[in-house]
Amino acid sequence: EKSANYLYGAIMKDPGWFLRVIVEKSSGRVIGGILCYCETVMYGPDKQAYDVTIMVDEEHRGKCTKQIVQIIDEYKQWALAQGAKIIKMGVSSGLNIEKASMFFEKLGYKQIGAMHAYVVGE
Repeated sequence: EKSANYLYGAIMKDPGWFLRVIVEKSSGRVIGGILCYCETVMYGPDKQAYDVTIMVDEEHRGKCTKQIVQIIDEYKQWALAQGAKIIKMGVSSGLNIEKASMFFEKLGYKQIGAMHAYVVGE
């Protein structure tokens, strides 16, 4: 908890970070959220925004789509206000890649690349 509070404090002090959470009303428990960053990229003068993570608790996936759409829209509006010329959403977990990609495309995002990983021990 101490580490989480420290991280939250550091993020909130840096205007380049964007954080939103989804809280279950009945329990007050965090069931999802998004963490994003906006910066000027090293290979050009333009700012880009990207998600570091977007998550929904497994038991709530498919049940809080409205809230996810809302926080993704808030992220997009925040990124535009930051001056981002490109706003990215990605899937790097390997979970439901096709479903997540279709979801992002419905929100106006287009596929621009691919993610590859070297898995130690495989």
